[in-house]
Amino acid sequence: MTVLALLLAVVAFAFLVLALVLASKAWAIACIVVGAIGVLIVIIDIIVKRKERAGKSGKSANGE
Repeated sequence: MTVLALLLAVVAFAFLVLALVLASKAWAIACIVVGAIGVLIVIIDIIVKRKERAGKSGKSANGE
């Protein structure tokens, strides 16, 4: 998921460059949307990894 978020960041940057060069509001909106999706993916990835770590530490504390 981290690779996907990185790819979305690159795409968002490309949209930003297009928006600035073409002075287009549509490309700027696309940049914001793609960037927001990337941020959501990073947040979801962090939450999932924290739950996995908490599950592993809980099992080791119980002696399993």
